[in-house]
Amino acid sequence: VFRDVTSRHLMAQTSLARQKMEAIGTLAQGIAHDFNILIGNIAAHASALAESLIPNTKTHEDVEKIIEVTKEAKDLTSHLADLAQAGAPSAHTTVNPVSTAQVVADCFKILEKTFAGHKVEFSADVPDNMPFVMADAGQLLDSLIGIFLNSIDAMPGGGRLAVTGSLRNISSPNRRFNPDARKGRYGILRVTDTGQGMSRETLGHVFEPFFTTKEPGLIKGVGLTIVQATILSWGGWITVQ
Repeated sequence: VFRDVTSRHLMAQTSLARQKMEAIGTLAQGIAHDFNILIGNIAAHASALAESLIPNTKTHEDVEKIIEVTKEAKDLTSHLADLAQAGAPSAHTTVNPVSTAQVVADCFKILEKTFAGHKVEFSADVPDNMPFVMADAGQLLDSLIGIFLNSIDAMPGGGRLAVTGSLRNISSPNRRFNPDARKGRYGILRVTDTGQGMSRETLGHVFEPFFTTKEPGLIKGVGLTIVQATILSWGGWITVQ
């Protein structure tokens, strides 16, 4: 006797990922605030010290490096705060009706200016009369930017990034991706690119906290994790091929 347990396996993976996010969020929530205060004090004292030193001396350069590292540490703290907001069990999101067409247009305005001359073509097919969705406009913009940047990174020689929007009535939501999903009308955004794609192994880890295929760095591997947690908090879900 054989049984296909794929669905059960995927639900277990989703549940485990959410538990990881909750644990990381709780940890981040506990240390982000205090850590930020400590870094702020170091930066303030280092700046005061730099003003009293002779420019272009070895000591002055060392102090400037301290200031530079504190800026990187503040960026890391910001990411920890994002993780806390997205992953902590007590976190809650204020949602309002949001125009997906407007958010996509805003994203493309930012990217077209930022990546002018990078041979990346941007294409949007999101109807202006597409019904609003319940979300946080700022977080939705950040989430889409995070997805788009990953697409652009996968097209180092240039390519095409396209977004299409549609509305769908879903009577039987696929709870493999969000066990709490409810039936109803959903706004669908589909992002495609002409990049190099991912291996099957990478695909299995794409939303895993701190997983990255990029060069090791201080603040890498949490972007798509936050995107997924944010969308789940609104009752939606995200999949990738």
